[in-house]
Amino acid sequence: MIYIVSGPVNSGKSTRMAAFYQNCHGSRADGLISCKLYQGSTFMGYELQRLSNGEKKTLALLAGHYRGQFKDSFNFGPFVFSRQAFEFGEKALEEMLADDCLRYIFLDEIGPIELEGRGFWRALQSLINSDKNLFIGVRDECLLPVLDGLNQACCIIGDSGEDDFYQGPLA
Repeated sequence: MIYIVSGPVNSGKSTRMAAFYQNCHGSRADGLISCKLYQGSTFMGYELQRLSNGEKKTLALLAGHYRGQFKDSFNFGPFVFSRQAFEFGEKALEEMLADDCLRYIFLDEIGPIELEGRGFWRALQSLINSDKNLFIGVRDECLLPVLDGLNQACCIIGDSGEDDFYQGPLA
């Protein structure tokens, strides 16, 4: 089953997903979550954290704070993204898919980069074709395009506290 945790930017999607992870009995769950990165009180960008072991990689920095920290990078919106962080995430997701003990995988988030076929889009395709229960973070403005791309039934967990069931496109 696919569960989509949706909401506007800064609405607590990542926090909600971390709480769901804690309730899934750690040994049966793993995933990746995006955490805000601060220097003092200044927002710098995002880190990608593996839930099971806490390992982190800097995922993106606001362009104004980027000083060549990434070996290989690309710009998207106001951020410079690390390709190595995406590689770290893809490798972790492959390990999760191969682990027969895992029942739940969390991926925060699928957004505009993935809608262009980059970032975690390829890994997402493998995840949705697996037998794992998936929790995916999606911001509101990307929800409909992501649902169209998934092309299957999903449970949407939104800000309102009510869940909706998306059946997928009608044939």
